[in-house]
Amino acid sequence: MKKNFYCGLAAFTALAFTACSDDSTANAVAQPVALDSSSSVSSSASEGSSSSFVDCLSSSAIVESSSSAVVESSSSAVPGSSSSSFGLSSSDGVSSSSLASSSSSSLSSSSSSSYVKPSAFECRWLLSWNGFDEEDGVRVPIDECVDSSWPKNVVADGAWRIMETDGADGGKSSIVWPVDFSDGVDSMAAVKEYCHGICGTAVLDKGSMTYNPFVSVGFTLARDSSGNPVPVDVSDWGGICIVYTSEAAPSLELDLGDSVNTKVLNYAVPAVFLSKATASAVRKCFPWSSFNLPSWLKGDAQGWKEDTGVKAAKQLVGVRFKIQAMSKDGGYGFNIKAISDYYGCI
Repeated sequence: MKKNFYCGLAAFTALAFTACSDDSTANAVAQPVALDSSSSVSSSASEGSSSSFVDCLSSSAIVESSSSAVVESSSSAVPGSSSSSFGLSSSDGVSSSSLASSSSSSLSSSSSSSYVKPSAFECRWLLSWNGFDEEDGVRVPIDECVDSSWPKNVVADGAWRIMETDGADGGKSSIVWPVDFSDGVDSMAAVKEYCHGICGTAVLDKGSMTYNPFVSVGFTLARDSSGNPVPVDVSDWGGICIVYTSEAAPSLELDLGDSVNTKVLNYAVPAVFLSKATASAVRKCFPWSSFNLPSWLKGDAQGWKEDTGVKAAKQLVGVRFKIQAMSKDGGYGFNIKAISDYYGCI
């Protein structure tokens, strides 16, 4: 068995075709290992680790964007209501049966002598931020190979920051950070270094509000030359995966910018609802079709109630991790350990 292993290894590295000359009838090149089609992405998988590329492939994190195996959340919550209830998808499992054809097609083009702009499939692998990876820094990489459909005058952003608090509504909520911020644009670098993620404590205080207080952290995708957020098309991402811990049930929101968030949707932004996770980090993946508007939004919202998440992906401004709950002594701890597109490996 060891002899066959080394023969296969030698063939893969193309260093010694004659190393196994005593067995001329044996396969010179090891055959691809078929993926287990029964594997799935667990809705409560362990926290992100330094698993290899092969490990990630076998975990079926890559699927066709048309996969319907992910069950969408059927529940909705009214933001800012003490009667809001957070719901979960019954399964985040996805099939890996379509992996072989898509991976082989992307790898076959690598032999070309001329430069070819990375395909959408390859870009998906580059869109991945992991708090344990020192090279990732504190910015979520928004890879330039997806910018063909973006406006020409914008630049990628991706810097983590406080996205929203309830101060404008009469609340007094805040986030207590474990360390002081760094200087400069990437001010959360010290936080990321401290806890291998974006971590803090959401101290919720409703103040004069009549509904539950909230805070959110997240990132803006792109900005124009004046520094203003710009909506961009990220449909090719397929959706979003996140690894996190949280002492309160958070939500993952799609920021569409003030012109849509406030004037069209009355703050009812597309969202999916996550479970509380205190014992260990969990990994959740959602296709764009899982992001919906809350049921309390009345009217047709100028067509936004149909295919909400898919439409949002075509003009996305940012992504927010939001905690909204009743006030509690000591607040609610959280840690965003990793985030990627739907096909990413985190």
